Amino acid sequence: MKEIGKAVAHLHKQGLIHGDLKMLNVIRINGHMVLIDMDASAKIGEDFAGEKYSSGVIPPEMIYQLANYKEKEKYVSYFQDQNKEEQQKRAPKFTTRSPKIGYAVKSFLGHDETTTFEDPETGNTVPKTKRMVTSKGNLPMFEVVGADSSFDVWSFGVLLYTLCSKHTLFQVNTDDDIFDGNSMRELYHWGQDDLEVESILENSIQDDAAKNLLKKILKRHPKDRPSMNEILLDPFFSGKTTDDVKETLRSCAGHQQRWEGI
Repeated sequence: MKEIGKAVAHLHKQGLIHGDLKMLNVIRINGHMVLIDMDASAKIGEDFAGEKYSSGVIPPEMIYQLANYKEKEKYVSYFQDQNKEEQQKRAPKFTTRSPKIGYAVKSFLGHDETTTFEDPETGNTVPKTKRMVTSKGNLPMFEVVGADSSFDVWSFGVLLYTLCSKHTLFQVNTDDDIFDGNSMRELYHWGQDDLEVESILENSIQDDAAKNLLKKILKRHPKDRPSMNEILLDPFFSGKTTDDVKETLRSCAGHQQRWEGI
């Protein structure tokens, strides 16, 4: 987990978020844990998060509560109102991201726009491409979420929770997408009751160091989550963690060779 944390911290230092941090997107190469599948990455402070994602690892701020059936229709039509080729590419994924009992992910369709600017050092005109939200006159009713390092921090916490507890934080399918409406609602309301969150962690996580770290990470509000560098300095990663939790991590992921020695 520490290697994964360092990789995420490196991305953040480069001004990027991974955007889809989950077990399926980490592999073991030459004895090291490596992040893969960067197609959901976005520039911090410039781009938006959520064009591509796995709903089982996204933070609460990515969930929208639909006000009525008309909003649901508007949400669905936004993603379906596209050319046939795009519709065929997105159809399987949209099945998992479609609204569930009045809740939907703050996702969007995107396109690239290229502008030019003058390089102050050389005086040359340089092209710059930015990912933009495609409205098509039918943009959903919510504001899209800006790319922020706290997005990956939450996902890192979900991954750590899964490894320590031997089960996922919410009910997800094999792609780590929420398929159950109740789980979508739980994610939307996560952290509104601190005692409920504490109870979940107390009942699921045995190791105190892991439990205390998850209490810091799985915060409802992005600004309340620590940075990845702060997480790496936590006692959980500083050698004070008990052997029991290390064995728990290994046993949880033991069926996947890539996670050996985590």
